[in-house]
Amino acid sequence: MLSAVFALVMLVAMTLMTALLVWFRLSSVLAVSQSIQKQLICAEIRMHELTRLQQQFDQRLDELASDVLNRDIYQANDHRHQQAIDSAREGMSSRALRQMHGLSSDEADLLLTMHASEKHSPQTTGVED
Repeated sequence: MLSAVFALVMLVAMTLMTALLVWFRLSSVLAVSQSIQKQLICAEIRMHELTRLQQQFDQRLDELASDVLNRDIYQANDHRHQQAIDSAREGMSSRALRQMHGLSSDEADLLLTMHASEKHSPQTTGVED
């Protein structure tokens, strides 16, 4: 009888140990599941932010494209660049080139570098915009 009680106690102990192992495994799986859920929420938030930024980028790109078309920078045969080159050769400043001929600052600086006469060159006058 004592051995039957001992065997029953051992069986109960093994069942409890198995139950505890299963409980610990479930707890760790639950913790990993919650961590993954938090990561997914963060990823979703970032995806929404990226989508918003992409839409802003697309909108700005459309605005710039329409600005280019409206300014006729690359379409009209109005000799605008030749007039800007002539103005650079006459000693016009970068700021004046930008304002008068609708150039970007890079375009104006490039024209001055390539076409400004020695006496009007920004390097010789020491004046920059």
